[in-house]
Amino acid sequence: MFMFVLKGRRSKFFRVSIFVLITIVFAAGGTARDVYAASAAKASIAEAAATDVSGRDNKDKVISSEDALLSSVGSMLENAGAPASTKPKLPKASLTADFTWDAPQILKGIYSSADLYFSLPKYWSTKYVCVKLEYRVSQLIKNIPCTLTFAINKQPFYSCQLTYKNNEKNFIYVLIPANLIKNDRESSTNTLTIFGYARLYNDQGCIDDESNANWITFSEASGVEVGYDLLAHQNRIDFYPYPFISSDNQSGADTAVTVADTAQNEEVAAAMMIMTGLGKNTKNNNNLEISSWQEAQSGGKSRHILVGLSKDMPAGLTKYIQPYRNQLKGQVMLLFVNDDRGNPLLLITSEDADCLAEAGYFLGDSERVSQESDNITFIRKGTAEIRKNARAQSDMKADRYNLQEMTGGGFEFIGPFRQEKTLFLPLPADYILSSASKVTVNFRYSKNLDFNRSMLTVYWGDIPVGSKKLALENADNDELTFFMPADVVGTKGSSMKFAFDLEIPDLFCTTRRDEMPWAYITKNTSIYLPPDNSTRLSFDSRPAPFQKGGSLNDVLLVLSDKPSAAELTLLGRTLSLYSAAADAYGSLTVKKAGEFNEQEANYNIITSGTPAGNSLISKINDKLYFKYNSSGSEFMTNDKLILTSDYARSIGTLQLLKSPYADGRALLVLTGPDPNALGRVMKLVSNEKMSWNLKNDFVLIDSKGNIKSYQFQNEELTETKPTLAKSIFENRSSLLFALAGTSVMVVLFLAMLLIILRMRHKKPNP
Repeated sequence: MFMFVLKGRRSKFFRVSIFVLITIVFAAGGTARDVYAASAAKASIAEAAATDVSGRDNKDKVISSEDALLSSVGSMLENAGAPASTKPKLPKASLTADFTWDAPQILKGIYSSADLYFSLPKYWSTKYVCVKLEYRVSQLIKNIPCTLTFAINKQPFYSCQLTYKNNEKNFIYVLIPANLIKNDRESSTNTLTIFGYARLYNDQGCIDDESNANWITFSEASGVEVGYDLLAHQNRIDFYPYPFISSDNQSGADTAVTVADTAQNEEVAAAMMIMTGLGKNTKNNNNLEISSWQEAQSGGKSRHILVGLSKDMPAGLTKYIQPYRNQLKGQVMLLFVNDDRGNPLLLITSEDADCLAEAGYFLGDSERVSQESDNITFIRKGTAEIRKNARAQSDMKADRYNLQEMTGGGFEFIGPFRQEKTLFLPLPADYILSSASKVTVNFRYSKNLDFNRSMLTVYWGDIPVGSKKLALENADNDELTFFMPADVVGTKGSSMKFAFDLEIPDLFCTTRRDEMPWAYITKNTSIYLPPDNSTRLSFDSRPAPFQKGGSLNDVLLVLSDKPSAAELTLLGRTLSLYSAAADAYGSLTVKKAGEFNEQEANYNIITSGTPAGNSLISKINDKLYFKYNSSGSEFMTNDKLILTSDYARSIGTLQLLKSPYADGRALLVLTGPDPNALGRVMKLVSNEKMSWNLKNDFVLIDSKGNIKSYQFQNEELTETKPTLAKSIFENRSSLLFALAGTSVMVVLFLAMLLIILRMRHKKPNP
């Protein structure tokens, strides 16, 4: 019957299904049948391949998804049960992307797993997703049960047996079924999970539960390869930031954010917000530029975003906005078109300068952007206030988390020995752990444990912070509560780990899964993680103090009175560096140096330029760690470094100071004696690897690219909490709404009370 099906004229897909079925049936029946199934499958695949080639000319063979699947199955059946060590033929794709682990992964113990997360952008037309695994196995894994099972988004799709052959690297290649992959149209993240199972046995043939020698390692080069083509952008707003930033333009080298030639501060602020949003998507280097529209025309960029008031639109662009002029009052328009050369152009305009910031909030919020599939949208002034007010209200319960909110349920641990789960915390990149932090873990566990050797340990990152020995009398309802130890207070963190050591007596020769130990952390487990409001004034604390709570923290950019494209770009890239993990709804203000008012400077300030071009830098020269001479042509020697004259004229510096204008605020000065020195600072903040040299509170870079850092202050910035009056003022919209609702309820209550009293008064006496 099977031979009849294989020789019949069926579709390739049907034959592949039969091959897999044959493999499963014969694998259970012994080695001889395995060989038979493999031989039959190979013959059929060869026949299918011959049929495919015979019907074609001498053109290059186009590999379809079916062909790729046939190739993968053929590789699997070459040696049934063995890993597919040969890379399958892949469908043709113009571009590829690799998603790999950041560090080697180790599967150790009887049961273990490793997860890899990856996202496929909406503008990709995905042709294939192939797992590439470079692995080694323990020398003791010979002739024992050892398997790997691959799952994508919790759906298993491939399993194989492993055994030690030599100490060389081994490889596994397997295609992930296309119907199991998600892209941004459905879900932002795919999860590849690799489960490992390996059991060692002692001389009597019983399970050796004391050994740690059953390990499998994956190199950091392991992961998935994705082949894809780029879709045409079709001027769709929901594809943003594509095509301005994309997988084939990861640095933004061909993109410029521009403002009208007579730009107001609000226009520059909106452009800076858009540039920081784009900067989050750059990789390795940030080559985005920001300039006036006129400067951009000679800059060689082909993709432009223009922010400007409708009255200031360049003459050549008014034709695009003319049909919508009567819709530009009280709202901002985003119009995605192609310019006269056919290049992408995103126009952002309004009659009101205050409306332009709405475009920055919108483009920085991917959830809102994904809702707009057209090439035009209008956003009314004040739309972002809804989100800001919601965040302000949530601050009342902020810092308090439970497992239900973060994961949708509890954590389950099954199996003997050490079992671990990692909880990724919804904390901003600027988070610093405070001494008031507290953890309460509610849990239960099986009663078949060896309670002399079983316990729960909680980790902050990889540092143990709390533990409790398990006890039979508490098995149905146990609790562990602790404050964070002093040595981890003041550190950053993004995850916690829960590890159970589930030991059971007499495990030798135990094979029944229903007797496996278990533990369960309940969904009401709570974690209180208030942030430490003290920030050490250092580049090591980045993104603090310019980011707080996941948003830009009252940032003021002070520009020269006549800022150049280079100055604007330097400020934009620096702001991108400090807001890489920030949301779209922070506070950003822009002022010219000539407009700067010391009495209204309760901000975290960033400024750049030379003493000659930026009057604010001249004013604060006596506050700088390395000060300028009287002419502003070179830096002067201080107790940290003796400077030669040529060296002092060539270095660029980044100086992070306590703001002289407000308590608890910072002032970052990017300065050098001339434009060449500022260009060196630009290089430092634009390159991801170089930016890791930003340490302490002072950094200089010389003409040879050498970087030095020094620490001048050891004080911490402590932001003062707003007064009650200020809190009421800042949240007045929410409070007014709450007050109005409460007033209506009180009036209704009084009216009902009055009606009841009148009815009782009119009721006749019996």
